Amino acid sequence: MKKNRIITFLTIPFKISPSYFFIKFFQLIFNGFYPLLEVLAFTFLTDSVIELKKGGEIEWQIGLAVILFFSLIFFNYFFDLFIRRISYKQVKKINLALETGFISKISRLEYYYIENGELYDKINLIKKEILKGFIQKHNQLLSIFKILFQLISIIIIVFSVMGIKGLIILAGIAAVILISDYNGKKNYTQKKEDAFLDRMCDYYSDILCQGEFGQEKLIYNYGDALNNKYRKLNKTLIQHEKKTKLKNILRLESSSFLTMLIFIYFLIELSLKVKSNLISIGFLIASIKQLSSFLNIIRWDLYSVLEIKSELSNYLKDFNEFESFNEVENNEAVFIDKIKSLNIKKLSFAYPYSQKIILHDINYDFQLNKSYAIVGENGCGKTTFIKLLLGLYKNYSGEILLNGNELKTLSSKSISEHFAAVFQDYGKYYLNLIENIQIGNPKASISEIQNAVNLFSLNGIDTEFVLRKGDDKSVNLSGGQWQNIAMARNFISNAKIVIFDEPTAALSPSQESKIYSFLKDIIKNKTAVFISHRLGITPLVDKIIVLKDGTIAESGSHNDLIQKNGIYAQMYNTQKELYS
Repeated sequence: MKKNRIITFLTIPFKISPSYFFIKFFQLIFNGFYPLLEVLAFTFLTDSVIELKKGGEIEWQIGLAVILFFSLIFFNYFFDLFIRRISYKQVKKINLALETGFISKISRLEYYYIENGELYDKINLIKKEILKGFIQKHNQLLSIFKILFQLISIIIIVFSVMGIKGLIILAGIAAVILISDYNGKKNYTQKKEDAFLDRMCDYYSDILCQGEFGQEKLIYNYGDALNNKYRKLNKTLIQHEKKTKLKNILRLESSSFLTMLIFIYFLIELSLKVKSNLISIGFLIASIKQLSSFLNIIRWDLYSVLEIKSELSNYLKDFNEFESFNEVENNEAVFIDKIKSLNIKKLSFAYPYSQKIILHDINYDFQLNKSYAIVGENGCGKTTFIKLLLGLYKNYSGEILLNGNELKTLSSKSISEHFAAVFQDYGKYYLNLIENIQIGNPKASISEIQNAVNLFSLNGIDTEFVLRKGDDKSVNLSGGQWQNIAMARNFISNAKIVIFDEPTAALSPSQESKIYSFLKDIIKNKTAVFISHRLGITPLVDKIIVLKDGTIAESGSHNDLIQKNGIYAQMYNTQKELYS
């Protein structure tokens, strides 16, 4: 889309379904030149009727004129039905291909684009404004060509009777087109300026209407205050819309006045031609009808089409950027069947487009089948360190080595086979219980899943119901139940390195300590890494890594670090009363 984004957008269906593209283009050509054909057929019919009334013996001509005129009308009607019928499957094919391609692209994106809020909002905007209703927008843009072909028809009609004077008509039509184009651009600009207010209105509306906010809305009684904010925003949007519509009306009225002048001038010129017997009355009537119809099209339809064009041009700029987003490299050169070692050497990292160093010169050797706790204050780099271990970011310096092989050389699939993680914000999928757990290992047997259900006390959940709020065929779960599902998902994975990134942050310290003791018992044959700024897990693990300002400040067992009386000992002594 570097040269012309609109043209590229229009040719997308051709790449997916050439037959659909050619059918639509042929339809546009026919519809574009239909006015010219109708003028000729109507002129022939009208002139034949007038001639017959004068006493001419041309009954055969009347019959032929009627047949030609109504054949044209019927052909236009049934041709449109035929096009819609044969296009149905092609439209489905195009929509499916676009949706599949979009999802495929997202699945290959580097994690940075998903985590970056601004870029992810842009991705969602592309999906909303381009993918949804693609065919409708495509047809609206294609109608520009229909209007172009109709303009050619009008030019032929005008110049055939007016000669060089037809340039006056064309100049007027060009002015109307420019007004429509200007109107469309102004409308899009106003819509873009109001986009933030519009989104805020939608957000407030969701909070006020959706059930998940109901409890807090009643407890804190914030409904009236939020409703007032919603009303003020809505009032502002309505005022902006009124101003925009008023300006639209003024511009459209000037356009209407111009089209009226064009129409009057055309009518006078053709009437003079009729008086001079240069054209027939039938041609006069048919031409005036077509010009009137065309002027209405460029006043109203073209205005809408050009507004969509201006809007799409900006969205397609974002789409072009989306297509250029970096994708995860799917390296298959190295395959690791079994992990024997995990070593970190001189690891440093800063997030893309940021100068701030999050991790600096990290060196550590993990031992298999041992448990670790990575602790430190908020913002010290704990979660970032885990993201690098999971291969979510690969723009680090230094090395992360699995069996001596650099992590960057492994495919995402290979990494997912050896690592599993439970994050604080774990996924809540609107699936049934079995399907939710099976995400952790699609190949897991029913007996393995049932074992996880029993182990994490999920027996009371009906496996036939979808886990969500809403209707009588779904069930709502507590936060603790969702957490246990996330743990069960991790448990049934075949990964030998399991990571828990503050999954119990919402629990009390005593509940947290009990869960950590339970987890420690069921993952004895795996390498476990626990991330927490609270220290309920630390006395239970084999090794503790203390991060401070992106570097390893201390490491060792719980007893060793307590005796050292350093950073960890100070943190633990501050928190230990919480776990007693």
